[in-house]
Amino acid sequence: MFEAWKVPPFRMAEIRAAIPKRCWEKSTVRSLSYVFRDAAFVVFIMWLDFVTYLHHHGYHQKLPWYRGKEWNFLRGALTTVDRDYGWINDIHRNIGTHFVHHLFPQIPHYHLAEAVSFPFYIFF
Repeated sequence: MFEAWKVPPFRMAEIRAAIPKRCWEKSTVRSLSYVFRDAAFVVFIMWLDFVTYLHHHGYHQKLPWYRGKEWNFLRGALTTVDRDYGWINDIHRNIGTHFVHHLFPQIPHYHLAEAVSFPFYIFF
């Protein structure tokens, strides 16, 4: 619990040493370049997490979620969702082919769109 009257367990010099040195540079252009680079990286990671979340989470009634001992690799692979991302498919080259990716990881990503159109029901 924070108590304002107590002496903190660290000094200002220790705080400054924990912050990357690039943050203390006097160049505005260089500092802004780091800000834009870091912001772009954060957006990229958020997008990657969001797409992964959409692949592995669907409607709760249609897509069960397994935990602990009831989960296994096959159940995890079969409980993914293929989604149509519209115009984003053109940018990311058909990222919505996640179901086939889990069942047949040896298929290269650039052939997954063809594999999705193959009638897999003949195997089941």
